[in-house]
Amino acid sequence: MDMPSSSGNSSRVRIAIDGPAGAGKSTVAKMVSHLTGYVYVDTGAMYRGLALAALERGVDLEREEDLEALSERCDLSFRWDTGDFRVYLGARDVTEKLHSREVDGAVKVVARFPRVRQLMVKMQRGIATFNDVVMEGRDITSVVLPDAELKIYLTAEFRERVRRRWHEMVHRGEDVPWDDLKREMAARDEADVNRKTGPLVRVSGAVVIDSTGKTAREVALMIVKLCPGRNSVQCSGSGGSRGCPGSIRA
Repeated sequence: MDMPSSSGNSSRVRIAIDGPAGAGKSTVAKMVSHLTGYVYVDTGAMYRGLALAALERGVDLEREEDLEALSERCDLSFRWDTGDFRVYLGARDVTEKLHSREVDGAVKVVARFPRVRQLMVKMQRGIATFNDVVMEGRDITSVVLPDAELKIYLTAEFRERVRRRWHEMVHRGEDVPWDDLKREMAARDEADVNRKTGPLVRVSGAVVIDSTGKTAREVALMIVKLCPGRNSVQCSGSGGSRGCPGSIRA
């Protein structure tokens, strides 16, 4: 795995953000990355990349050993540049394909297997070893970076989370019935909370932020103010000073 790197990790700052679907984690984390210059890591996109590879190759989603083997041979890689986290299968940038309803359904299955999660966690920790990071997902504060310098649990009212996801899908040209999406998101919430490995939890010491009625920038600035060493943060929005753009290969 090739990672953006610099020597040592004694002074690294790791911002870990957990929360349910539609809480605004990706949008907020990207903005925090832009404000601080820290590397943005979308762990959900990593699982979605594997789910997409499984769908494209006809891998049985119920067979953990097949998914584990796929993760080792599918040439899944990740690149960070100017605050964006891109997912590649081979030479193809598949980032824009990761939020289809088909992938939404598949990732719930892929993400529940312990061995798959262990492989992903290893990669995620590797990235945080060599970089200041803003890492978001479902088990970052509890499993991936339990000793992160700043832990955030980002949430929002259920209806607001459904509304945001509905607007995202409509913007992509997908025709999504509102009631269907509500059921799908409720099922995803249940799966995330009840997963045996790496479930979504609010850990002790995490700062809980409800993003209902707040803009992404308002939430991002709240997080930046909580960030260790925030006096040196580049709040002008120039970003890119501490993370090192590059490739991250699985």
